[in-house]
Amino acid sequence: MDHHVLSLVTISIFFFLTTSPQSHCQEEGTKFSRCSRPDTCGKVSNIYYPFWGQNRPSYCASTEQLKLNCEEPNQQTNFQLDSQNFTVLKIDALYETMRLVRTDIVYDDCSSDLTNTSLSSTVFKYPETVHNITVFYGCPSGFSFGERNFTCKNDRTQFGFYAEMTDGLSAEFPELEQCELRIQVPIFREFLLVSDGGIDSLKEAASRGFDVYYRAADGKRCRTCEESKGFCGSMEISKNQFACHCSDGSEDLECYGYSANHSSS
Repeated sequence: MDHHVLSLVTISIFFFLTTSPQSHCQEEGTKFSRCSRPDTCGKVSNIYYPFWGQNRPSYCASTEQLKLNCEEPNQQTNFQLDSQNFTVLKIDALYETMRLVRTDIVYDDCSSDLTNTSLSSTVFKYPETVHNITVFYGCPSGFSFGERNFTCKNDRTQFGFYAEMTDGLSAEFPELEQCELRIQVPIFREFLLVSDGGIDSLKEAASRGFDVYYRAADGKRCRTCEESKGFCGSMEISKNQFACHCSDGSEDLECYGYSANHSSS
């Protein structure tokens, strides 16, 4: 082999071996740095794990479902799950709850596009302060349900109504089985105590939002990571693979350098 070519090959190999570890360390250090910074959008602040979006890359989160978007110019925190759109009113990291308002539904627009509010049970759980009410559409002509009736704004000849669905209600009003559409709407339980009926009461209750617990799949591992001065995230978010991002790289559970120093002190 030509001496000049051999020299170039040797230099290339040396450059690769010396720069690759450095590049990898820089990348891992970036994960630690990026995940250590909370996001803020309008009134929602201190957005950490398990969320991502805006300035937090996906490797700072636990699952793809928990992506938050900050909408300009109102600085409004939005959350999308499948075809459902929500505004996030607040996040309480201490109790791991978030307050959501669904924004893609108009309750007196009585169309077939109306859908249940449906959240993944593996990620979310309703607290006892929240329950579902049922909104009925396309019920038999002449059927009335007192003060909780409302007229459809897209067709003034049609109406809907809402109620807390129970076995007793079904038995008392068998006509409900003939309604063309029904959807579930989560609201705070206190709503029915103050409701005086009509579409305005339903809209008011829905605009207050509802709370949900959000559950990171690796809550215990995250606490271990944080105790070792790391920041929780994931290796591959599409596979829900937990990672503890440390100043010197990402680990499966905790920052080992910190643990060693901590245990020897």
